[in-house]
Amino acid sequence: MREAAEMLVGRHNFGSFCETEEGKKQSTIVAIEKAEVFTDGDLICFRIGANRFLWKMVRRVVGILAEVGRGNLSYDAFQRLLKFESNAPAKFTAPPSGLFLEKVLYQGDDAPKEKRSALSI
Repeated sequence: MREAAEMLVGRHNFGSFCETEEGKKQSTIVAIEKAEVFTDGDLICFRIGANRFLWKMVRRVVGILAEVGRGNLSYDAFQRLLKFESNAPAKFTAPPSGLFLEKVLYQGDDAPKEKRSALSI
């Protein structure tokens, strides 16, 4: 999962990982600045930083990363999903529970460096 998450860093077309409004033309290119998987106790955490997010993008990325972690999807298959248009990520959309916006950063702000859950459990 960590290696797959690192593959997200850079500019990619996330058309396979989002839903777009019918008839509305919008770019699905997103620049990912940071993507990491880490553990904090019993929690598996995923942190992603980007110039923007598309509707359902993070939920689908998390769902696919979970499939990689379970051994149901190979690293190479994940890489192909990033390179080629596919409807496959839609069926692995993670539920919204457990996913949240940790922090909004503006130019000059420092990103969180601690590999610790933002939740107190």
